[in-house]
Amino acid sequence: MNPARVKTTAVAILAFLAGVVGTRQWLHLPGKPEAEPAAAAEPDRAADGKDGAVAAAVQKNLGLEFAAVLEETVPSEIRAYGRVLDAAPLAGLVVEQASALAAREASAKELARDQALHAQGQIASDRVLEAAEAAARRDELLVESSRLRLAAAWGNAIATRTDLPALVRRLAAQEAALVRLDLPLGDSVGAAPVSARVAPLGDESRFLPVAVIGPAPVVDPQLQGRGFLGLLGGQSPPPGTVLAAWIPRPGPPAARAFVPGSALLRHDGGVFVEVRRDAGHFERRAVVLDRPWKDGWLVAEGLKTGESVVVAGAQQLLSIELKGAAAD
Repeated sequence: MNPARVKTTAVAILAFLAGVVGTRQWLHLPGKPEAEPAAAAEPDRAADGKDGAVAAAVQKNLGLEFAAVLEETVPSEIRAYGRVLDAAPLAGLVVEQASALAAREASAKELARDQALHAQGQIASDRVLEAAEAAARRDELLVESSRLRLAAAWGNAIATRTDLPALVRRLAAQEAALVRLDLPLGDSVGAAPVSARVAPLGDESRFLPVAVIGPAPVVDPQLQGRGFLGLLGGQSPPPGTVLAAWIPRPGPPAARAFVPGSALLRHDGGVFVEVRRDAGHFERRAVVLDRPWKDGWLVAEGLKTGESVVVAGAQQLLSIELKGAAAD
């Protein structure tokens, strides 16, 4: 065979093979798979790779803070319904009563003058005296009518207050507020309480003390339970505000677990806390709330005194847990 021809054929074969390899790479045809870069690890409950623990660095990034569950001894209380009342009707009756008292005073003085003149045989005739007596009697009845209307609408405890005009002025200036507290039907607190505590509905961490004035004169048409009227001092919620209320009732104090409000998580219609089992493991635990207390909540079920719970960063920890569950 001609050597030159052999050399030419070999060069052609090498060129063909080189073209095939280049085409394979350009088209990404199947071949030996290349190693893909490792995905960056996301900070989840398995971030340290040990049995689902949350690494210390992840906890620090989340800003987790912890507090021990405390035990509180609390008085026996009953949950009630409350609302801030409009004081305008009360002010109207008080003004009406003041007007009636002023008219009664004026007619009484007029009658006294006419009686003196009549006794001295001067210009006051029997007819004038009778008219003065009738006016005085009418004004006396108007005073009694205003008093009865006031008592029927607001109760004797308010109607007989000696400082009622001053109280109405405070109410008008929003320096105080009248509230109504209603017990659920069938519940009782024994004798009328002297105090209670209330909070705007939805903001039950902000409690306000109530001085109970006395029983409500009428029953709430919907609740049908026993009702009380009370007085809020200071900067009070405006009329119409719905209140959550707790009224003391006879009974021994009870021991309850207490957690700050920042420890509570609300998810899927339930209330949870993140319990720290050890340095890296957490348990999302359902709890049964009893009532608001101080700056947190009393817990009836789900926690024990001394357990450690997350009080800062709990929501972020829950988000990581839910993200991990979705990935699974």
